[in-house]
Amino acid sequence: MLESLNAALVSRRFLKAISGIDCFDKDIVRATGLAAAEGGADALDVAADPDLVREARDAAPGLTIFASSVVPEVLVASGADVLEIGNYDALYRAGEEPTTQEILEWTRRTVALARPGTPVCVTLPGRASLAESIDLAVQLQAAGASVLQVEGIMAYPEGGLAGSLRAMADALQVVSAVAGIVEIPVFLAGGVDAQSAPHALASGACGIGIGRALRATGSVAEGALLLRQLRQAMERVGVPGKGLRLQA
Repeated sequence: MLESLNAALVSRRFLKAISGIDCFDKDIVRATGLAAAEGGADALDVAADPDLVREARDAAPGLTIFASSVVPEVLVASGADVLEIGNYDALYRAGEEPTTQEILEWTRRTVALARPGTPVCVTLPGRASLAESIDLAVQLQAAGASVLQVEGIMAYPEGGLAGSLRAMADALQVVSAVAGIVEIPVFLAGGVDAQSAPHALASGACGIGIGRALRATGSVAEGALLLRQLRQAMERVGVPGKGLRLQA
């Protein structure tokens, strides 16, 4: 499983379907998984719950399963292939802001508790400044993170076209700066579409994640079509990416 994940990252073709860190509805997880499998995604990201991880594996056999949470013990207990800290959209909605120290502590704790060789993916908060994001990325790599996820449009709650354009421009800047410094893969999730996906890859991302737009589709077939369109858009960029760095 990790071999195929690593190959997707190195080729800058990594595509992750996301059901949501706070989505515990098995029907939604299954539908997302079916769309991911049919649409050619490499991975499926679900809330960190053992039952949901099993549902994801059943719906999307052969895909790498990510589990998302900010609680290290919950992540490790999920049994997922990749343990992901974040995203922080649910925290933002609750009026909470994760601090750098909290994210670093979650990362260190997860790395310490995880089985050897289990990748740990960590989300860089979209509300952090560029300098803060770069500094945190370097510290996360040193703490044992295997891959980094950059938050996109979800980081701006005010919405609207202007806010979305600003958020995507900021996110691409973070991707470019962080990917140029760390030695681990970086990908972008949040508001990415077929138009912005090539820009994300050209900025240094090894792939993209898609959640809200996928969940907004009306059926498994429509979700799969959306993923295939993203996959086709990603084929336009042919620059090699970076592979996973795993803890022994």
